[in-house]
This record gives sequence, C-alpha cells and structure tokens, in this order.
Amino acid sequence: MSTDFISNLLSESEDEYSSTSYVPSDLNESSSDDASISETQNDNTQIVVNDDASDIADNDQSNEDINSNKWRKMIRDETKWKRNIRKNLRNSGKRYITSKGKEFPEKYFEDFECMCHNKCHQLFSLEHRETVFKSYYALGCHNLQTSFLCSLITVLKKNRTYNKDTPSRKEFSRIYRFPVKLSNVDTSYIKVCKEFFKRSFKISDGRITRALIHKVGGNTPPKDARGKSAAVNKVSNERRVEVIHFIKKFPTSTSHYSRHKNLNKNYLSSNLNISIMYNLYKQEHNDPVSMYVFRQIFDQDFNLSFHPPVFDSCKKCDIFITKIKTASEEDKVKLNEEHELHLRKAEAARNGMDSDVQAAKTDNQTTVIAFDLMKTLATPSLSVGVAYYKRQLWTYNLGIHNLSTNDAYMYVWDESIASRGPQEIGS
Repeated sequence: MSTDFISNLLSESEDEYSSTSYVPSDLNESSSDDASISETQNDNTQIVVNDDASDIADNDQSNEDINSNKWRKMIRDETKWKRNIRKNLRNSGKRYITSKGKEFPEKYFEDFECMCHNKCHQLFSLEHRETVFKSYYALGCHNLQTSFLCSLITVLKKNRTYNKDTPSRKEFSRIYRFPVKLSNVDTSYIKVCKEFFKRSFKISDGRITRALIHKVGGNTPPKDARGKSAAVNKVSNERRVEVIHFIKKFPTSTSHYSRHKNLNKNYLSSNLNISIMYNLYKQEHNDPVSMYVFRQIFDQDFNLSFHPPVFDSCKKCDIFITKIKTASEEDKVKLNEEHELHLRKAEAARNGMDSDVQAAKTDNQTTVIAFDLMKTLATPSLSVGVAYYKRQLWTYNLGIHNLSTNDAYMYVWDESIASRGPQEIGS
C-alpha cells in the first residue's frame, strides 16, 4: 500500500517537531567515523573515504563513466545479506525467523474494542484504522516509523501531584493522538488512550519509550543504532592506503587481445599472483594487514589481472552475438542465418587450408605458409622479488611455418628495435 498518507501526516504535523526534524539524521548525514582520504591511482581507479556524503556523491557522479568497469570483481550487496533481509521483513511487519531460529508471525490488522471510558475504537471507522496500520508498516524503515510515532505523541511536564509526601517517579505525561484524514490536504488528530494507540500499531511499551527518549529535550528522534558500532578490528584508512601504494609499485600493461571486452583493465606479470604479492608486502611492512584485507583491496580498488586472454575472438561473431541478444524475434531468424553462413565460410577456409597442406606434401610446386605473431615476452624472465617492480623489456616473436615441410622459422626482436605493427612486420 502507498505511504502517501503517512508522508502527508509527517509533513503536516503541528507538534513541536517539524517535518524536517523527523527525517532521521542517518539519511542526510554520512558517518563521521571515517576520515577524509582521497587517493587517485594511475590505472584510472580511485579510493575515496569521505565524511561528507555530498562529496562522495559528486565524486561518484563525475567518475561514473571513467570507472564504470573499475573493479576486478563484484562488490558485496548488503541488501542480500540474511540479517538485512530479516530486518526488512521485521520492519514491514512480515513473518521472519531470527538468527537463533525463533519464528515471529506476520502482523495483521485486527479489530478490537477499547475498554476505556472514551471508547476510542468508536471514533474511527474500521477501514480508516486498517489504512493507518498498513501505511505504517509499508514504510519499512525503523527510523521513519519512529519519526511517525513521535509526531503523534506529545510529552508534557506533569500538571499535579496527588501525594506530595511520597515522591513520585513520574515526571512527564504523554498525550496520544490518532490521525483523521479530513480531505486530500487536511489532517486532524483525535486524542486516544495509550492502549488503543499500542494495539492500533501492534507495538509495545518499550517501542514507544525508546522512540521518545529525546522528545523532552526537543532533539530529533533517535535513529536506529543497532549494529552500527565501529568494529574493534577495523583496518584504518592509513593502512589501506599503504596497501594501495604497494600494489601500484608493480608495472602493468594493457592487453593486446580483447580490449573491447576489458575496458580500463590492466595486466600484471604472468609470474605473479596474489600470494607472491602478499609475501612481498609482508617483507616491507612490520605490521601488515591480513591476507583477506589485502585481497579485498586488490579486488575492489583495482582492475587488474594476472592472465591476459590468450586468443582473439572473431570480430564478426561478437557483432552477431550482440545483435541477436537485442533483436526482435523476426530479426533473430535473419541474424542467425547470417551467423551460420559466416561460420560455414570459416569452416570452409579451414578445410581449404587442410586440403592445400595435403596437396603441398605431394606436389613439390606447391608451398603452404602460415605465420603468426607470438604473445609478447617479458625480458628477462625472472621470479625474484626485485624484478616484479621493474619495467621489463618486451620481446616480440614472429613465427613462419612451412606447412608442407613442417619447417618453422622464428624472427625475434625487442621493442627498442621496432614495434609490432603491420608496417614494421611487413618491412
């Protein structure tokens, strides 16, 4: 059910709390536990820990296109955590099971008779009471529900003491109100008893007491602080920056293969892996972070890999696959036929080469030659720790294979002599 009804109530409340003060502070303010740190990286990645939510939003917006393929792996989705799912179910009044296995049933609206002398249940229609009940749980947010409850309760100093000889523990009185919708824009409130108020929302005395903890002082309603305390073993931002600086020491390169699929992705030496990098990190730092944290930073703050793709995919096949995924049913038939024709041509070319090879082996006047450029080689190939931090020389190898005689010739040169473009290889 829509929450427009309660939203209007919050905005039109005439209580000492204004509608803006009833917005929980954690919805407008970021946590002050983290210091402001911004570290820009050479590989188009960035770590930002900022105590101003607006700064984070502006930074994310400006780098949205650049870092659209920023991370190496998927980031955790806290909305799918079991405890957060249980919390959302509980706030919505639905059935849920605690972490200890205790089951709580769904909260349904139930009609009841108020036993007070005012007969509060007769002041409102059954449909209206059910609408308020469902709208309250449709909010699905503990902080918003707390704000709504506070807007309906007024806390005042007690007016009189009947027995002045015996001190009373009661210091304040509460006035409970229930909303009445007069029109689309006007809302009124009728005073009700506490029992009617509790049973109308199916809440306890403790829920009301905790919601009104700051009511007398005129402060905003308390926000839900359960599970929000800082972890005692949290890694400081300074130590995380140390790991980032260490990882940036390793030289990277872009892949010659499949770059259209790996935007902004760089590659480390194939001789490296995370275990080797972590061992080198421990040798440089006396108080290293754990392997788990090191791997987490590597995955989330960098877009790096150790094993570049070893083959090129066919450009035409990629185009066909992309078009087929987004085409209509009528166009898919035509695209599938064209793709099948393309595959048959490729198969025919392969079969033609095989037949030419067989013919060359029996005919001395025929020669079949195939050539290919080998994967670039890092020179020298060393596994010592110092070599990982150095920019190694790239060596190229062009292989020419005489398929009729199985003779192979290799032409090797390094990047100081020439590059590996078609002009350099052809000349």
